[in-house]
Amino acid sequence: MHPRPRPNNRPHATFTVYVPNEKGAKFNIAKGSGIVGRPHEKITGTAMLDYEGNCYRAENLRKYEERVMHAASRAVEHYPTVARMGLHTETVNECFVAVGTYDYHEDRIEVTDAAAQALLDAWLA
Repeated sequence: MHPRPRPNNRPHATFTVYVPNEKGAKFNIAKGSGIVGRPHEKITGTAMLDYEGNCYRAENLRKYEERVMHAASRAVEHYPTVARMGLHTETVNECFVAVGTYDYHEDRIEVTDAAAQALLDAWLA
């Protein structure tokens, strides 16, 4: 997916992009949400996941890339939100599938491979 042109004064931050698997359904994240995560800054063995599903149909969050950027922005800026969860790394690995990475500074999603793209496509369908 291609980055959108814009002036960039964002900090450097890289996130893992996730989709939930069958076990991840228990977290009730809206289908098609942009889900990003990274290790917790202070608690070893824990990951922080932020997500954006555009449940309120905002015009600026219609595209998947925009939802991923918004979720990552919340994480970087530590915005208060109910769309964040801290989970043990084992739980993340059991309930979510990593499908790529998101470079916040460059505003770029890199999908890992064809299998990951298929999982992402199914999540967005």
